[in-house]
Formats: sequence, structure tokens, C-alpha cells
Amino acid sequence: MLWRHYRRGPRGAWRLATRHALNCLGCCWALMLLLFGTGVASLAWMLALTAVMVAEKTTRWGARLTTPVGVALLAGAVLVAASALGITPPLGGPT
Repeated sequence: MLWRHYRRGPRGAWRLATRHALNCLGCCWALMLLLFGTGVASLAWMLALTAVMVAEKTTRWGARLTTPVGVALLAGAVLVAASALGITPPLGGPT
């Protein structure tokens, strides 16, 4: 996308940046929402998720991370939901 829509000058840079931002927002809105919520709750978890995403995008072995990370995130979501519904003990341990 960057090579295809590149134009010289400030106007070209603005158009490219706007198009790229809208493209990212369109494809990754759920991930951005997850990171925003995580960042508000815990900066350490946000940094950990960011590190995983950077590894997925920038390393040769990153594509192999997507399935195990996705399964782990879904399992965590199920545990949090079950805890909220009172089906399992709280995740912090007995109170």
C-alpha cells in the first residue's frame, strides 16, 4: 500500500498517512479496542500484547504465534467470563 499510494510533498504525505490510518483502523479495530481497554486496566499487559504483536509482524516465525496466542486469549476470556458469572472461583484466588 505504501509504495502504491506514495506521492511527494506534504499533501502526498498527509494523504498517504490518512489512507494508511483508515486502512489499519478498518482491519484492526477490534485489536485496537482490546489494546485500549487493556492499557487502561494494566500497562504491563498492554506492553506484553504489543510485544507479541511486534513479534508476529516482524519475525520469520511470527506467523506460527497466531494460533497459540489466539487460543490462549480465548481461554483467558472464557475464564474471566466464567469468573464474572460465578461459575469458577475468582481469578485472583480464594477471597
